[in-house]
Amino acid sequence: MGRAIAALLGVVGSTALAQDARVEARTSWFHESRGPLRASAISPAVTADVEVVPSVSVNAQWEADVVSAATIAIVDSPADVDVITSATRMEDVRHALGAGLMVQHGGLELRGGYTYGFERDYRSHGVVLSTRLDVRDDTTSFELMYAGARDAVCGLRENDALEPTERGRLPGADGCFTRDAERTTRGVSTQTVAAQWIQVIRADAIARINVSLRHEAGFLSSPYREVWLGPWSAQEHHPDQRSRGALGVELRWALADIRSVIGGRIDASHDDWGVSSVSGEITWRARLPAHLRLRARVRAYRQVSAFFYSDDYANAPRGKYFTGDRELSAMCSWLGGLGLSWERAVGSLDALRIGLSADLARADYPDFHYGNVAVPDGYWLVGSLILGGSL
Repeated sequence: MGRAIAALLGVVGSTALAQDARVEARTSWFHESRGPLRASAISPAVTADVEVVPSVSVNAQWEADVVSAATIAIVDSPADVDVITSATRMEDVRHALGAGLMVQHGGLELRGGYTYGFERDYRSHGVVLSTRLDVRDDTTSFELMYAGARDAVCGLRENDALEPTERGRLPGADGCFTRDAERTTRGVSTQTVAAQWIQVIRADAIARINVSLRHEAGFLSSPYREVWLGPWSAQEHHPDQRSRGALGVELRWALADIRSVIGGRIDASHDDWGVSSVSGEITWRARLPAHLRLRARVRAYRQVSAFFYSDDYANAPRGKYFTGDRELSAMCSWLGGLGLSWERAVGSLDALRIGLSADLARADYPDFHYGNVAVPDGYWLVGSLILGGSL
């Protein structure tokens, strides 16, 4: 039944199951359009997995994000329309390098990995440890995971001696992580634990339940954003602790007559900032002739705002915290996407895979405004291209 788990969880999945080596290159493109507030990112990545001895594999990866976005310096400024039309462009490049080890013995699998990420204004060190156990003739699987990160974000040194309502925003990344006397760094730590249970219900159906807990501590605001507080503005100020719990349930059914798998998933989360969310997704995966595989999905998401969120802190303050982050306001989104992949043995390659996908989404932020101006309507588009091979 192990093959049933692999098939139901990855009809359009990895090309590297039971292979000695795999190399995969992929790139994704993100674009958001909301009037003048456009943002785009290109994210190339390369991963490699090699079995060095039986049941022991090592992996390495590199990925990057090339980001360009229009940013609002002062949220809720009385300048209204001028705030949007004069939004400044921000560009940066993030790199992440990682390596890992996997050991398998019978139905037990152990994994560990480390990733170092860096950009002009941010540094990140992350570790991931996980274990997976397959029991009952591989019809049941349990997985535990721990992820930890120690990050550093750039900031203004002068803010250390100021009250939150007096602090100014970071004007740019120049001078960050150098000996510049006007710059400093602030720490951020993240701890995540997660558990997953996968169960083959019958030969053509499988269920998956996952739970996770996450805790963040440190500087959790944006160093670049100020919020209008009335007669003055100040750097965004969030609590320095945040805890979040999440639960997800997924079911998949194989439809042998049409060589397809249909799935449904529901996720819910809540954190101590007051942000609660729920989402639902339906997917359909199918094997087509000529070694083609098709994936289609639709997804809906909804959340409520953080307890300290306000669209006008001058008239409706929310205690000592203030934010200009639209992702902490009430929001809902809808997403639909298609993916197509081709996979077969070619020459000395046991498998060559080419994949292409695109997702189109739209989000509404009914309580988020720039002064008296609502966020311009728009959408975002995510496309990806994958090329992989295994020996």
